[in-house]
Amino acid sequence: MKSLQSYVEVAFSIPDTETFTYTFSEELNVSPGCRVQAPFGRRSLTGYAIETSVQKPEGGYEIKSIEKVLDADPIFGDDLLDLAKWVSGMYICSLGEALSVMIPGARTESRLGTEIGSFGDPEERLALSKDQETALQRVLSIRDGLHYLYGITGSGK
Repeated sequence: MKSLQSYVEVAFSIPDTETFTYTFSEELNVSPGCRVQAPFGRRSLTGYAIETSVQKPEGGYEIKSIEKVLDADPIFGDDLLDLAKWVSGMYICSLGEALSVMIPGARTESRLGTEIGSFGDPEERLALSKDQETALQRVLSIRDGLHYLYGITGSGK
């Protein structure tokens, strides 16, 4: 049995008001509001899934495939996607640019993906100083959100 082809509209943080159509396989859990990595010209860019469909779009152009999904769960709900669309129209920017300014700086780095909050194998942890242990306990006591630790480079923060 042939699997059903699925399509996704992706907005990139570039000064282009269009969204771009990509295809994705069933193994990739692409849903509106999540970040995806996709080929764009000769490079690969991080973009935002806007909507999915099983209906092939009109036009005779080649449709490339999503390379990977960067978020296990969408980082934008329908309300934030609607807000980004409004911002895009009101302030004459692309939808991708509007979405990219709506997330904290650390989260925009695609290498973070779903690994945020991962501390690795507990058996391989380094010994923490008293100040580091205090900071870690403070961060772990707050359930949601990102945390920025300030200090000079190489301080062990």
